[in-house]
Amino acid sequence: MAVAIAADDAVRDDAIDTVAITVLDLNDNRPHLTGTPPTVTVNEISLVGSQVASTPYVDGDKGANGQVTFTITGGNDNQLFRIDASSGAILLNGSLDYETRRVYAIIIDMQDGGNPPLTGRGSLFIDVADGNDHPPVFAASAYEQTVATTETQGNDIFKVVATDMDSGTNGAVSYSAAGGTATSFVTVTTVNGVGEVQLAQDASTLVVKQHDLVLNASDGVHIATTTVTFYIQDTSVGTAFASKEYVAHLTTLQQTQNQAILQYSFSGSGSPDVFIDTPNITDFFVHQPSRQLGTAVPSLDYYRQHFYQFTLRLQDTTSGEQRFTQVRVTLEEKSNRFPPVLPASRMVIEVAEHPQYQDYQLARIPRQDLDVDAAANFIQFVQLTTSLRNLFYVTTFGRVELNNPLDYEHGQRSYDVEFEARNSRHLHLLTARATINFLVTEANEAAPRFAKTTHTFSIAENAPASLATAIVTPVVTDSDFGSSGEVTFALVDDVVSGGGNFDYLSFAVNASTGQVFQAAVLDYERDTEFHLLLVAQDGGNPGMSSGAIVYIKVLDVNDNYPVFNMSSYPVNLYENTTIGSLIVVVTATDRDQIDRSAAATASGSEILNGFVTYSVAGGNGAGHIALDTATGRVTLASMLDVETMSLLTVVIRATDGGGLYVDVDVILTVLDNNDNTPVFGLQLYATNVSEDAPLGVDLVQVTAVDADREQAHSDVQYAIVAGNTGAAFRINSTSGWITTAASLDRETTARYDITVQASDGGIPRRS
Repeated sequence: MAVAIAADDAVRDDAIDTVAITVLDLNDNRPHLTGTPPTVTVNEISLVGSQVASTPYVDGDKGANGQVTFTITGGNDNQLFRIDASSGAILLNGSLDYETRRVYAIIIDMQDGGNPPLTGRGSLFIDVADGNDHPPVFAASAYEQTVATTETQGNDIFKVVATDMDSGTNGAVSYSAAGGTATSFVTVTTVNGVGEVQLAQDASTLVVKQHDLVLNASDGVHIATTTVTFYIQDTSVGTAFASKEYVAHLTTLQQTQNQAILQYSFSGSGSPDVFIDTPNITDFFVHQPSRQLGTAVPSLDYYRQHFYQFTLRLQDTTSGEQRFTQVRVTLEEKSNRFPPVLPASRMVIEVAEHPQYQDYQLARIPRQDLDVDAAANFIQFVQLTTSLRNLFYVTTFGRVELNNPLDYEHGQRSYDVEFEARNSRHLHLLTARATINFLVTEANEAAPRFAKTTHTFSIAENAPASLATAIVTPVVTDSDFGSSGEVTFALVDDVVSGGGNFDYLSFAVNASTGQVFQAAVLDYERDTEFHLLLVAQDGGNPGMSSGAIVYIKVLDVNDNYPVFNMSSYPVNLYENTTIGSLIVVVTATDRDQIDRSAAATASGSEILNGFVTYSVAGGNGAGHIALDTATGRVTLASMLDVETMSLLTVVIRATDGGGLYVDVDVILTVLDNNDNTPVFGLQLYATNVSEDAPLGVDLVQVTAVDADREQAHSDVQYAIVAGNTGAAFRINSTSGWITTAASLDRETTARYDITVQASDGGIPRRS
């Protein structure tokens, strides 16, 4: 910022110098994380070494005071994350797995570059988002299935399931045919996650009795493949399975070794042998005598495998013929194997002191349990540090609340609250414990307060702009201390009371003192008043503000000349126009103010800067017109005669109430009227002619003159109208020459007295 300083002595000798002032930032803002709680989301398929998030923080200072360094000081299990010390970028050090852990809470320490430095600390919660990182898996790489020749078009002949460990849409599997000879007579659909194969034609029409079908299972990214071999067989002959598939549903709490899980049966009268035809199926066995399928292990492990599908093969001991069917076993988890998973064993939450924070949610602890059983993964929380429940409370569902106001100035500034997470609906209870460290920070408890909330001023529109002389110097107090008590100012339009159109741009405010300055020359004709709002904002987090109205009335100065609506007024006027006729109305406007209201007149404060009157300022036609000085009406005051004056100019002057004036020309072109009769140069024209004169001899020329100015009015035409006995003579109508037109005989007629008429071209003609 530069300031010009002028010094003068008593004799008006002066000197001017410029001083550059650099405003230095004060380190009055502490870095802190933002959010309730601060949270970022990272996809589990993010690459190791990549930046996965940015630390959500704020430090209101500038320069070195606002430059923050970052350090992870806790909660970084297995060193999965690292932080860029200067930028706060969170980078991935190891692989994430949504299926095993979905939330972390790392403690981040922050320190700014001030002297002395200010610090902040808090837990950043990192939510792991599911990525499509698991492919679908078929329970077997190949299946075999008997299709009875009695199966008809549209019947289901085979069902298959592929499992996918991903969640939501990432784990949704769809099925399609990818090849094999069976594609010519089957269709594949997906129904509720099951791939269903239906006949597209009756099985009895198939000539070839063995076909393969390649099936694809896709989750949108990954594809798994299996093969199904279909045997088209007449099951009415010999022995066959009674069902196309057998389905069993087990729970982990009920299952024991050698437990029968399903009963199969045959059609026909034979006594065949039955085998599990799918390789590597060791968890189940076939008990031939009872025709049952049983468990071969003490307990099935849901988390190792929770779905089985395999082929049973029937072999007739007499004919050796084979039949095939499917077994599908679904295992339901009912045990409580895993304890709840907490984001970290210790978490840090900053809490600002403030009465309004009573019953306020500070955070919500994420709940995760790797158990799939609803009873086992239903988590509830119990606060173990009961002595602090009057201040902090961890609810049953993990909501962390503040029960009473905190006092940074007079109370503790750090509290530890231990809590426990329990999967409480299961008989076998598992728990996990963690501690929340609450750090109390100063809160913004009071808004800035103006001593005077309305400021009214009048400024003449020709007042020079000045950033040296303030038009408003507010008095503002804030009862907070530190950054919460430091106030900055801004100027905006007060739209509530009528401001708008960026009124504030004509003014400037000192952000530190709140002083308001005139930053531009004002124009009454553009803005007659300004409605501004001076806003005082403190440095708290969150900040608080208040406002004062600044109303500025602009005083009009006579700085605008009247302006005629035309640069000149050309008028055509006939010379016989009647006295008093309207010639033209001249109009001039003035942008300056007019106030002739009754109140202004009564108080003697009329404003006439924009009030215009008219007068005649000159011109050779001034004596021929009359002017209404109030309305600008110009009328004819004396008769016009084009023959004496054809062009007249009248200078009309418009003068405003402050004495500024402008002139304009009214140009009168007098138009001719046919008001003159042709006049002969002589009253009598005489000549002698010999009686033997030939025809066409010029005898005499008569001439007449018309005083009108227009040619149409002054052009003369001649005609013989009397005395031309025997048509002895003729006259040229344009030149007036009289010539012989017939033979003359003196003895018959010795004298002719001819009357010639001269007529002009006016309408009506004059002669």
